[in-house]
Amino acid sequence: MQRRLLRALLAVAVAGVVVLGVPLAATVSRFLHDEAARRLEAQAALVGFTVDDAFEEGSPIPVASVRRLLSSGQRATIIAPDHTRTVVDRDTAPPGDLSVRITTADRGVVILDGTDENVDGRVHRAWLLVAGLALGGVLAAFVVAVVEARRLTRPLRALAGYSTRIGAGALAALPPRRSGVAEIDEVGEALHAAAARIAALLERERQFSANATHQLRTPLTALRLRLEAMSPAGPEVDAALAQVDRLDATIAELVAFAREGRAGGTETVELAPFLEGEAARWRPVLAAEGRALVIHVPPRLRADVSPGALAQVLDVLVENARVHGAGAVTVSVRALGDHVVVSVGDEGAGVSDDLAARIFERSVTTGEGTGVGLALARALVEAEGGRLELEERRPARFAVFLRGAA
Repeated sequence: MQRRLLRALLAVAVAGVVVLGVPLAATVSRFLHDEAARRLEAQAALVGFTVDDAFEEGSPIPVASVRRLLSSGQRATIIAPDHTRTVVDRDTAPPGDLSVRITTADRGVVILDGTDENVDGRVHRAWLLVAGLALGGVLAAFVVAVVEARRLTRPLRALAGYSTRIGAGALAALPPRRSGVAEIDEVGEALHAAAARIAALLERERQFSANATHQLRTPLTALRLRLEAMSPAGPEVDAALAQVDRLDATIAELVAFAREGRAGGTETVELAPFLEGEAARWRPVLAAEGRALVIHVPPRLRADVSPGALAQVLDVLVENARVHGAGAVTVSVRALGDHVVVSVGDEGAGVSDDLAARIFERSVTTGEGTGVGLALARALVEAEGGRLELEERRPARFAVFLRGAA
C-alpha cells in the first residue's frame, strides 16, 4: 500500500510540474524573444532618426553612420520617400530571424533584420532554470510523498495487526495508539468497541454453557440414581439408562463444540455396524407412527469422523424426516472418490422452492420446529471437515459428505 500511495503522490507531483513548468518555460521564451524584438525596434528607430536628416536635405544616405548603429549579423534596408532602396550590412553574416519595420518622420521606411546575440543563450538558460526548478520540485515532492506515505501507512499497518489479533481471539488486545489521522483513529475505536462487545457476549455464552451444563447434569445424575435403584432391573431400565448416558454425552459434546469448535476426537468409524446400532434407537420411534426405517450400507465403508458428532447429525436428519416427511425413512451410504456420502431421505412432499435456499439458516423453519437442528448439523459436519447439503428437494434427501478412511 505504501508503494501505491507513494506512486500516486509522485504522479500528482510530476503532473503538476508538467502542467505548470512547460507553460512557464514557453512564457519565458516568448518574453525573451519579445524583449529582443523591442530592442531591435529601438535600433531601427535610431537608424530612422539618422537617415531622416538625409531625406530632408535630399543628400545621400550616411551609410557609415548607419553601419555603426548595427550589431553583428544585422541588416538595414532603407527605403527613401522616392522609393530608392539602400541596404546596409554590419558584416557578411546572414541576418537572423527577427525583423522590424518602422516609418520615419519624413515618410521613409527602415526595415531592420537580425537577432539579439544573447537571446538564444538566455532562452537556453531560462529552460535550464525551469528544468532545475521542476527537478527540485519533483525531489521535494518525493520527500514529502515518502513522509506522508509512511505517516499514513504506519497506523494502517498497526490497525491491520490489531484486527488480526482480534480475529485470532485476542479480544483483550490493546488498540494501536492514536495516529492523528481522524478517519483511521475512528476505525480503531470502532474495532476496539466491537472487540469489547464480542468479549462480553462470549463471556455471557461461556457462563450460560457452564450453568446449563451444571443444571442439566444434576437432574440427569438424580435420574440415573433413581433408575439404578429400581429393582429388579429389566430391559426398559437398561434402555432408559442408555438414553441417560447418551444425553449426558451429547451435553458434553455440545459444550466441547461451543468451546473448541469440535464435538469430539476423530476416529475411523465402520459405518455399517455404527448405523445399525443407531437404527436400534430410531426404529421404535418411527414404528410407533407406522413408518419404517431402511438402512443401505455396503460393507467395509469407513469414515474419519467423531462418532458423537455423526450420531447427532444423523439424529437431526432422521428427526427432520420424521417430523416434516412421510413414508419410510431411508439411510444409505455410498463411496464418492475420497469421500463417503451418507444420505437420509423420506417419501414426503419435500422442501418448497422458497425454503430450499435458506433451509440451513438458523431460525428458518416451516413453523413446526425451532429452526436450529439443520444449522447445528451443518456446523457439526463442517467442524469434521465435511459438508451437509440438500441433495434432492422432492422428496427431500440430505447428504452428509465425510472424509473416507483407507
